[in-house]
Amino acid sequence: MCSWRITVPMILAAATWGLAAGAGPADEASASIGGNRLVAAGEVHLDEDVGGSAFLAGGRVHLDSAVARSAWVAGGDVRVEGRVGGDLRAAGGNVRVGRDAIVSGDAALAGGSLEFEGVVRGNLRAYGESILVNGTVDGDLYVAGDRVRVGPEARISGELRYRGSHGIEIDPAAEVVGGIERQRRSRGNWAERFGDRRDAGGRPLLAGALLCGVLLILIAPQFSRAAAARLGSEPLMAGLVGLLLLVGLPVAALLSILTIIGVPLGLLLLFGLLLLLMLGMATAALFLGDAALARMSPARAGATGWRLLLLLLALLLVWVVAQLPAIGRLAAFLLLLAGTGAFARQSLGIAAGGSRAEPQPQP
Repeated sequence: MCSWRITVPMILAAATWGLAAGAGPADEASASIGGNRLVAAGEVHLDEDVGGSAFLAGGRVHLDSAVARSAWVAGGDVRVEGRVGGDLRAAGGNVRVGRDAIVSGDAALAGGSLEFEGVVRGNLRAYGESILVNGTVDGDLYVAGDRVRVGPEARISGELRYRGSHGIEIDPAAEVVGGIERQRRSRGNWAERFGDRRDAGGRPLLAGALLCGVLLILIAPQFSRAAAARLGSEPLMAGLVGLLLLVGLPVAALLSILTIIGVPLGLLLLFGLLLLLMLGMATAALFLGDAALARMSPARAGATGWRLLLLLLALLLVWVVAQLPAIGRLAAFLLLLAGTGAFARQSLGIAAGGSRAEPQPQP
């Protein structure tokens, strides 16, 4: 049976050990666009106020300032100690929201180990292997993980809903006003819960793609460049392979599930498809970012910090384009197919043992 031990930690917990040592603090890229702040580096410490939204990515990320709007944070080790005027989205190997943190909107956390001790004026959703909630939630609290604990200082004004293979541990001193409900089955898919129902599939996919892209840049920089270059040199073939995977993996999963004995395999195939789509979107964004960086500043084309920054910008561009009716969604879907196919072909090329499978980046 597919559990949180297989899903969240497989993507995120590895970031704690791999990402944290992936790049140095000096290799940093940052930009301010319309009051929004974007920072990417091996170590990111944002200690200056931001008038708009903040987009942060790196091995270690520390948000210790006031952000007027929303904050999106991804990294191996994430710490949030500041004030967020809008929503907070944070994903990483370890995610900690400290006592001084105040989120005026909703918060969604995903990672291997999660600790929440701050204040959320809206709803809080947390998905991980080990989860500790010991702060204030003015709305509802939803948690899903293997080990879930609610500490003595927890104050939940709304309802507490949880899922976990080992149940939940609630300190007697904790206050839950709206009641407690254990959910044995999910209400809707994970995408609807992590993001906004108006954009149920897009935001979680992009958040996962951001984390996967950070992992690829910091842990496998040569592979990430080769996969992105493959998309540029073989876009039609990459798109065809992506389409075959998108159709073939669900069919294979369904056939496995129907055999009863193959239920675990079927669930792993479905999870594998989800992870592959995130890696494919990350590859597509890396292609866009690397191409833009090569044209704007060839001398910085291989710089880790600048690649991380352009990854952020590319994913934001994809999200904006996807909001356009019909043509925008079609363009984002085709880009997803091409990125998925390029990642798969590059992976198979390496598995076959050939550096010959790595195309040369286009000038």
